[in-house]
Amino acid sequence: MPLLNYLATTGELVAVLTAPDQPQGRGRSLQPNPVKARAVELGIPTGEFSSLGKASREWVASIAPDDDNRCLIAFSYGRIFGPKFCALYRYTLNVHPSSLPALRGPSPLAFALAEGIDASEICLQTIAARVDEGDILARLPLNLTGLTALEAHERAGARAVELLAPIVPGRLAEVYAARKVQVQEGASYTRMLTKADGRISWELPARVIAAHVRALMPWPGSFDMLGAERVILHKVQALDAMPEEAQPLMPAGLASCASTGEVAVGCVTGASCEPGQLYHIAGKKGRLFVCCAEGALEILKLQKGPKTMDAASFLRGRIVAAQFGSSELAESQWPLTATAPETSQEGS
Repeated sequence: MPLLNYLATTGELVAVLTAPDQPQGRGRSLQPNPVKARAVELGIPTGEFSSLGKASREWVASIAPDDDNRCLIAFSYGRIFGPKFCALYRYTLNVHPSSLPALRGPSPLAFALAEGIDASEICLQTIAARVDEGDILARLPLNLTGLTALEAHERAGARAVELLAPIVPGRLAEVYAARKVQVQEGASYTRMLTKADGRISWELPARVIAAHVRALMPWPGSFDMLGAERVILHKVQALDAMPEEAQPLMPAGLASCASTGEVAVGCVTGASCEPGQLYHIAGKKGRLFVCCAEGALEILKLQKGPKTMDAASFLRGRIVAAQFGSSELAESQWPLTATAPETSQEGS
């Protein structure tokens, strides 16, 4: 949104290309996305196409038909611009939030956060036939330390304005002519995220799990089953070790693990701390922890059903199980890592 607002102030923005309205809410009525809604507020024409075929090209051609200096600026658009579409423009630019050539593709911020990358970049590149392999016009640092994916997108939007403002529109021809070929060494590719990518693996170090929780917030969210309940983690912090004062969490109705041995519902035998096992520190401001392959994860905020709560509120409720995990869910895809280049997509 910050980039749209900036471009509107230049007096050069003639149209906005965005996604079609989508059904939302209980009534599933069609609603515009925030970009379209803002463009309408600004009085800027919008084009909404499910694919960039003939209809979209005819629409673009009808916008300022006598202008030989059309410029396309894309940011998180989510579709491939083919050669016929790009031929309508003199300049084709894409804002990409990664240290290109690393983390090309549709999910650079989520993968950067999941991989624990704090110091990234935002790049202005030309649109090429192969995904995110365009020439580089400019780049700026992008600090991701401690951010969720939502916060990272917001920061990238603000940095996009700082990236483009010195170039568009005043110095575009000059900077475009001086663009540099993007190197291939160090290239990697991300992919589209799915709901299944949110399934937590407790067989990872706590710091890696914490990074993934931030990377997948708010969508698809980081989740696992606790008994028959689906729990989504909203805010966590990684600890080097389980606090000494923490005790195994007891499911409701059990006097002790020693008397039942019901490991399946979350009991701990001996001094073990099995990945996915819940521990807690009792008290008015109770704290909640999960054992991991290395260290421990403190849960600060979580969601059961529609309700989001802090750890103390969770501990005051009925605890039906004290061990995360379910064989009914698909196997976790964690850790999320970008892949080395093989073949990249081409537009049509």
